[in-house]
Amino acid sequence: MLNPLAAVITGSADRITPTLRYMVGACLVAASAELAYLFGDHPVENLIGALRTGFGRGDGHATSEQSQLAEDLRQVVDPTADHRLREICENHSGMNVDTARALARRTCHRAGMFASGDIVTAIVQVIDDLDLPVQRPLRGLDQLRELCLYPEIADLYEIAILPEYANARWSR
Repeated sequence: MLNPLAAVITGSADRITPTLRYMVGACLVAASAELAYLFGDHPVENLIGALRTGFGRGDGHATSEQSQLAEDLRQVVDPTADHRLREICENHSGMNVDTARALARRTCHRAGMFASGDIVTAIVQVIDDLDLPVQRPLRGLDQLRELCLYPEIADLYEIAILPEYANARWSR
């Protein structure tokens, strides 16, 4: 992991577009230490199992590798993070690889929208990323209402209309 956060990008761009800004923002967040593991080819199930074992009630099915990782995590996590991890791990059924990856994708979509400053660009990227069956071009309030039936798009819309988002995005 690089500190400060960095990504290696290849190719060329004739101009800086909202789509390019979206992709750079989303990719930088995906490369962060908190999310990179979820997007890699690592056995994420081991980490989830270790977190459940170390900070939750555990399910009694931890492998020896997961138990060792849980012990290592308990030794390095500070008390504030320990308390938060225990709260998160209490919801045993909601803590799985699919949920973790979906939340990581949602975080990348939010960062991409913030970087691009354009909700339409962000919505198009989410549609492409999730391969949603959406008629194009995107036009009108009726279609926006339909798009907001998808939780990933509704999430972006709800953030985009927040005054705090506008203040953070447009203040320099």
